[in-house]
Amino acid sequence: MRREEPWKEYESVLASFRQLAEIRFKLLALLPTISGFAIGALSKDLQEFKDSPVPRLVVGVLGFFVTLGIVFYDQRNSQLYNALSRRARHLESKIGAAQFNDRPQRTLEFLGIFKIWHDRGLALIYGTVMGGWFFLVSCAMLWLLKVDQQKIDVPKTSALISIFAAVAVIYELHRLDRQASSKVDSKPK
Repeated sequence: MRREEPWKEYESVLASFRQLAEIRFKLLALLPTISGFAIGALSKDLQEFKDSPVPRLVVGVLGFFVTLGIVFYDQRNSQLYNALSRRARHLESKIGAAQFNDRPQRTLEFLGIFKIWHDRGLALIYGTVMGGWFFLVSCAMLWLLKVDQQKIDVPKTSALISIFAAVAVIYELHRLDRQASSKVDSKPK
């Protein structure tokens, strides 16, 4: 193998890596902003929400599934991102570069408790957005089921349900990250 071949492949890997990172940052810029605006606008007037829950239910379900689709896309993006990192480390050992081989370990801790890394940040963002959509869905469903007639506070109950949904999504994304990380951290052959 000639010397320029690993360099050429390395440049290609870097270009692909940058492209995946760019896609991720665009999604992270748009999804929370658009979702936050839509969720806020649709839940602003609770009396109007109570009087016509069906349109908000439809928008909430659609928003939830669009976000879920983006999460699925991002999970696959993360797999490709990790594979490119692994390949870049391998190529760096051949060409003497160190951009990926010298990447710091996950040593930062928020409040000295929670380790900080990319996928944890993604999990927090995506879980929160999905919880927000779930607020619309649960409010609409509870009002359609007329549980407010049984003295149940629909907004408070929906808030609790949406918090539970957000935590469940965050937990699941952490589980997927642990699963993917256990396969990625090994050096390529």
